[in-house]
Amino acid sequence: MKVLSAAAEDIRKQMTVLSGFAETLQGDSNLNKQIEEAEKQLKSLKEGMAQLQSGSEGLAEGISQIASVGGKLVEGYDALQDGIGRFRDGIREFNEKGIQKLGELTGEELLDTARRVEAMQQADRSYRHFDGTVKEDGTPKAIAESEEGEDRPEQSVRFIVETEEIG
Repeated sequence: MKVLSAAAEDIRKQMTVLSGFAETLQGDSNLNKQIEEAEKQLKSLKEGMAQLQSGSEGLAEGISQIASVGGKLVEGYDALQDGIGRFRDGIREFNEKGIQKLGELTGEELLDTARRVEAMQQADRSYRHFDGTVKEDGTPKAIAESEEGEDRPEQSVRFIVETEEIG
């Protein structure tokens, strides 16, 4: 019986060892699942890194474009400042040579100047031709009244009017 007892004890020990192996193998199954999950996450990480690289390249290109446009912005700003300076100078000149001179006029001088301007505007509105054509009664014929079928182009006239100096 001793032999049988020793054999039973040996089988029991072997069963314990096999039981440990079985637990290890079950753990390996979980380990395999964890390895598969890690592989999926690594693949996802790789895709994310590719997107990051692509985005970084786009960002670098955008920064390059901003840098190239930056010089144009500075040039535009300088041109704007120059234009504002010329505008300011023109407004000063207009004020000195126009507005202030008008302000120096007396009431009667100002009324006389306004009458002259109004008379010139009225003459401009009523003048319609400069081709020398006249109606039968001797009055000038306006272009709008030209004979049917006549091919007369639109005409314009400029007058140079000399007046006394204002002020």
